[in-house]
Amino acid sequence: MPVLNRAPEPCQYSVEDEGKLQAAVNAAYRWEVPASLILGLLEPVGPPWVKPRVLDWDEYRMQSENWQASPENVSDSAQFIGWFSKSSQRRIQLQGDQIGNHYLALRLGHGGYHRGLDAASAVLTEDAEQAQLRTEAWRRRMQRCPTNLTADVEGDRWWKILN
Repeated sequence: MPVLNRAPEPCQYSVEDEGKLQAAVNAAYRWEVPASLILGLLEPVGPPWVKPRVLDWDEYRMQSENWQASPENVSDSAQFIGWFSKSSQRRIQLQGDQIGNHYLALRLGHGGYHRGLDAASAVLTEDAEQAQLRTEAWRRRMQRCPTNLTADVEGDRWWKILN
């Protein structure tokens, strides 16, 4: 069978994608997790951009002192994902490349994840696999189509994304 060559994705980012990218770059800088991980864990048809457990969302809002944070806001959601992924590395020893497991921990909570993946439904497991695929697609696209985005940290734009 002949191999079909698919055309590469265009290197132009939509306005929505640029908003997601900027939010992910900012969160990646703050929480020291890959921007592609954050982008892959964002819900593809948001808002809401993230579907956390209420207790985890409240813990994030308390620790970050971002009381108005909303899952409807892509920047807030990216910051939450960065915070949660960083705490997942510390609490349950997830590595940055375990995207599906990060997704399951995000949806089940650290305790639910730690008690066993058997508790995850088939739908949730499929969603985790889709998050892995989205992360890989974002990583490839960002490598092929570099951006000039930098982290906007309190008005100081100086950190270039190298993801």
